[in-house]
Amino acid sequence: MPGEARIGRLHKFYIDADGDIATPTWVLYGKIQGANRTGGRDVAEVKERDLEDTLVMLGHKNREITLTITKRPGDTNFDLLQAAFESGSKIGIAMMTGLIATVGEQGYQAEMYVTNFETPEEHDSTANTVTLRPCADYVTPPEFVEITV
Repeated sequence: MPGEARIGRLHKFYIDADGDIATPTWVLYGKIQGANRTGGRDVAEVKERDLEDTLVMLGHKNREITLTITKRPGDTNFDLLQAAFESGSKIGIAMMTGLIATVGEQGYQAEMYVTNFETPEEHDSTANTVTLRPCADYVTPPEFVEITV
């Protein structure tokens, strides 16, 4: 069922080449060994004389997506990620619970920069690690979405 809890391999990862997700053209990227979305928040500590506990105030969210991908002949999505890293251009990313056009599916969508692109040089490994972070010069702000139409 759409939006239900699923194991990782059933989740879908999409790329929008032009980086503007206001009117995206999502392309499914299925050749990913692993995708990991991490998040945290900035915190400010508050200490009051009449309390022994240190309190915190929540600040901005910090999000990052890490992918493990393997380059295969003719893999244009791999080339797109590598080119975005080399040129510093942004790309659109969607990590969804299922197919992006299915009503009820949920996920995180953002315009992102490739901030790290690790290519192993040893002969027995082809796994590349790619890190993406939301960009400040977005057209559409990053958000969690649920497909409704």
